[in-house]
Amino acid sequence: SKEVGLRKVVGSTRSGLIRQFLSESFLLTILSTMIALALAGLFLPEFNQLLGKSYQIGTLLSSSVILGLVLLVGFVSLLAGYYPALVLSAMRPAEVLKGKIQSTTRGVQLRRSLVVFQFFISIGLVIGTLVVMDQLQFMEKQSLGFDKDQIIVLNAARAVSPNPNAYETLINELKSLAKVEDVTFTNALPGIAGWPGQVAYPEGKTGDDAISVEYMAIDERYLSTLGLELVAGRGFEKARPGDWKDGLVLNEKAVSSFGWSSPAEAIGKKITSPSGYPAGVVIGVVKDYHVEGLQRSIGPLAMDFAPQNSYLYAIRYKASETESLIGGIGKVWQKLFPGYDFNYFFLDKSFEQQYQSEHRMASVFGLFGVITIVIAVIGLLGLVSFMVVARTKEIGVRKILGAGSFTIARLVSAEFMLLVVVANVLAYPLAWYFSSEWLQTFAYHTTVSPVLFLLTFLISLIITMITVGYQTLKAAMSDPVKSLRYE
Repeated sequence: SKEVGLRKVVGSTRSGLIRQFLSESFLLTILSTMIALALAGLFLPEFNQLLGKSYQIGTLLSSSVILGLVLLVGFVSLLAGYYPALVLSAMRPAEVLKGKIQSTTRGVQLRRSLVVFQFFISIGLVIGTLVVMDQLQFMEKQSLGFDKDQIIVLNAARAVSPNPNAYETLINELKSLAKVEDVTFTNALPGIAGWPGQVAYPEGKTGDDAISVEYMAIDERYLSTLGLELVAGRGFEKARPGDWKDGLVLNEKAVSSFGWSSPAEAIGKKITSPSGYPAGVVIGVVKDYHVEGLQRSIGPLAMDFAPQNSYLYAIRYKASETESLIGGIGKVWQKLFPGYDFNYFFLDKSFEQQYQSEHRMASVFGLFGVITIVIAVIGLLGLVSFMVVARTKEIGVRKILGAGSFTIARLVSAEFMLLVVVANVLAYPLAWYFSSEWLQTFAYHTTVSPVLFLLTFLISLIITMITVGYQTLKAAMSDPVKSLRYE
């Protein structure tokens, strides 16, 4: 400010000062952009891993990115340079040389508003992160209605065996392994769809009464392998080969969709389908279970005994010596499917991949939350330093009149605590609204807990106390005589 006063004394015009401020602001913005681009290139691999993308350095040099950077640099330069230039150049040289710009209400209010805005953004991101993490925890703890742990899945979609009885042989040899408890052959598992969207009609219905169901090809070991619960009738059994041709097993949602009042009523009812899948007589009903993530509601399922339509082997095993078990399974596979890759995965890991976008969102929100908090703290530090300097004489007078260091520190800190409280109050309604709207996209979801807002409030206050505490205590413990002599 004093430099501006000196320049005005020696004849610098207002427009000249504004041009100087804008040019300096432009150079600083260019330098910041270059540093940002260098950091972006340095952290690009971590960024790709975080978002599941494959961006290259060349992406930063595309025409659209360059145009966006040019516009951003111009906007930031104008915003950062024009306002202070306009304010300082409008003041009389004598006022500027005395540093009276520090005491203007307009400048102080701008700084306060910026601090509130920065914390407003930070608080919103922190609440968003906590809501996403809370929903993830809710989904991961929710009962799915089936057992997904300790199940290895083999994909035999492309494997052809010279053994015409490979299906039965593989299952028998797998079951002979010490750690294997059960094996099933199917075309669908939780997280892996069978044939969705199949048209089916309940007994006595046609035309517009069609129901869209997911067709699943299973064998007699499917229910036991996945730990599904029968609520009516029976599953497929070796002792009842007559069920294999016409029998169907439904879930509870399919029973209600077909218009039957209870699982018991559905037993013995016929189902028809233009494609023949599913078609037959209902012999059993299983309790509803989640074949998809909790983002989607449970849909109607129809299970048919059809190993000929299957390609997945699901193996339930005892939770010990997994590596040796996989080695044993691999040997059985190579014996029956020589020359074909041994592809396997764990059902629990496969099912959890449906929550990847939510995990990624939590990571992104958390990262940007930390970044905005750091920016807000830097802004708060600047405001604290400015306010402490502006109130140096006031602090000295209060100390001479008997005020203690902690009393003065508390007095100075109270204003900044109030700014953070205002930021919280402004952020809560929007954070609650958008969080609630996001949760509504899930068929099964938690609610926005008040505890999350309380936790965010405490976090913001603690950060503010730590940021402000050192500066205010330092000012409060300074020599009052030196404070009164301060210019």
